[in-house]
Amino acid sequence: MLLDADGTTYGIHGDKDFAELVRKRGWLSKPPETSALLRLIVAAMFDGRMLVLDAPTPQVISEEGMLKVVFTEVRDRSDTSSTALTIDIGPRGIATVDVRTNVGAIR
Repeated sequence: MLLDADGTTYGIHGDKDFAELVRKRGWLSKPPETSALLRLIVAAMFDGRMLVLDAPTPQVISEEGMLKVVFTEVRDRSDTSSTALTIDIGPRGIATVDVRTNVGAIR
């Protein structure tokens, strides 16, 4: 969960969806640096319970009023396979998550 300066909470246990914070901050058109955005996504949407992998390189795509974040994760260091996630946030509604499991072995 994330807490904004005005006391509003965002995320799965917050008062508002993470997408609301993205729109409030203008990140649909001008997102923050990739690693900072990923830290916020993990905290707000996944309770901080995942490790984002550096390879393949996470992507943040901002186009046509949409924000798409694509990355690969494992839940903990003992996992032997990874999961690819795509987070989509638009001008309305909640953040959606597309999950593809077992996308590759961790070495």
